[in-house]
Amino acid sequence: NRKQTFWWKEEIPDQKNIDQILLNLHEHMPSKQYRCRLWIKVVKNFENEERKLKIFEGTLANPDKPDSRHNPQVLAPYVLALGVREEGNTEPMSKSFYHNEAALEIGIAAAYIIMSAKAMGIDSGLCACIQERPEVNEIFGVEPRMYIGLGIRDNVQTYLDPVHKREMEIPGENNSKPRFDEYISYVQ
Repeated sequence: NRKQTFWWKEEIPDQKNIDQILLNLHEHMPSKQYRCRLWIKVVKNFENEERKLKIFEGTLANPDKPDSRHNPQVLAPYVLALGVREEGNTEPMSKSFYHNEAALEIGIAAAYIIMSAKAMGIDSGLCACIQERPEVNEIFGVEPRMYIGLGIRDNVQTYLDPVHKREMEIPGENNSKPRFDEYISYVQ
């Protein structure tokens, strides 16, 4: 049932559910050496349209093409921004090694979040097309690595892009996943 969500209904999920998703993550997600290499910031996108637009503007799908689409996943009622928590590097490790481990932990967190959300009837959309933008970094105090939009899917075919001020097609569902046996097997 888990599909990438690109557009959202106006309906806002109950904050208690969002809080429960995050509490479940905190209580049950493994963290290598218990360092917690990631941070998560919750954005209530329905409270501040200017902030919502700044985040959206920083998600150009193809930075080499200024007229390319942005990622509507971040126009969800709730957006979780995930990034590298530098305070977890207590050994210290080289920055590149630590950031690699943080990326793994961000991926684990994303999986927990999207599965918990789906279990509560909340849809999700992932976005990692994040350009280094000072106005976005100001919102979070640091650069995010990934966004997860949370809300209720709207199965429309187009949406009004608030940057280009025109109707845009919902990005296509590219179902290019290989067959199960092409990438999963037992070692003999």
